Amino acid sequence: TWSLLKDKIKEFLIIDHHEGESDVIASNLVLVDASSASEIITNLYDHYKIPITPHSAQTLYAGVMFDTGNFRYAKTTPNTFHTAMTLVQPGAVPSKMFELMNENNEIST
Repeated sequence: TWSLLKDKIKEFLIIDHHEGESDVIASNLVLVDASSASEIITNLYDHYKIPITPHSAQTLYAGVMFDTGNFRYAKTTPNTFHTAMTLVQPGAVPSKMFELMNENNEIST
């Protein structure tokens, strides 16, 4: 809840899903079972009933794709797919994001 989160914020708050130093985890929002920081942020949007704009949906979806290796890595869970669905509803376009992130590499000469 917000009361738990607001007490953690000092000058800044780190939102992450990577394991790290215990003091960093304790003083920030680090959920090591999440697939990505984007999954955590999307859950916060949902928890606080904040509408997700199409631009935010695209950005968060890109973060989920990147951190899950296009939904291949071990931390990809049913919640990850729920997050993806939550982001597609307001405007994330999976095929567009895949193309932008994986099919736009130019061969340098």
